[in-house]
Amino acid sequence: MKKYILIAFLILCSLTISQPSFAIEPTPAEHEELTPNQKLIYAVKGYRNEYALLAGVINPVFGLIAAAYDYPETFQDLTNIDNALAEGADINYQDGYGYTALIYAAYYGYPNIANHLVLSGANVGIKERHGYNAYAMAKFYVKDFKKLKQTNETKPLSETYSEKDKIMMRDYYIKRIQNYQQVVDLLEPLTSHRK
Repeated sequence: MKKYILIAFLILCSLTISQPSFAIEPTPAEHEELTPNQKLIYAVKGYRNEYALLAGVINPVFGLIAAAYDYPETFQDLTNIDNALAEGADINYQDGYGYTALIYAAYYGYPNIANHLVLSGANVGIKERHGYNAYAMAKFYVKDFKKLKQTNETKPLSETYSEKDKIMMRDYYIKRIQNYQQVVDLLEPLTSHRK
């Protein structure tokens, strides 16, 4: 188990070091220099390691580490969204990946933020550079986490996993599935084109 944790730590450290600067938390002075559009994106995705969600998909052990650093949506995020919009942010602004604030909310499985953005006028039909809109993104992660949960329930987990770790993994997958499903349920009636 220690070997897996060490490997996960080294991988995450190496990925964090090579991250583009936008994924690293800006200082207060740098935050003031952000455009309203950038502030809107940060309000949704927060200042988190971009690779935490990916880690859980790669390996359940990495998933446990990612779960420990999971960034929950908060009411502060909604206030920051409103502040960015008040400063003139375009709610449908697309970053370098083609992601809008709504697509990030779907990507991270944030139903309250997704709902707030939809009520604020976000376009649900905008697609990122690979052709996924917010609905398709959330739908993808519902399927992905269901498959991960099923895989971990049907194959015998290594004896190195404690019963507590197995329960934590199961609960993590259930929580993520529920969050993504709430986003899907919100966006499905609003989305005319589904991928």
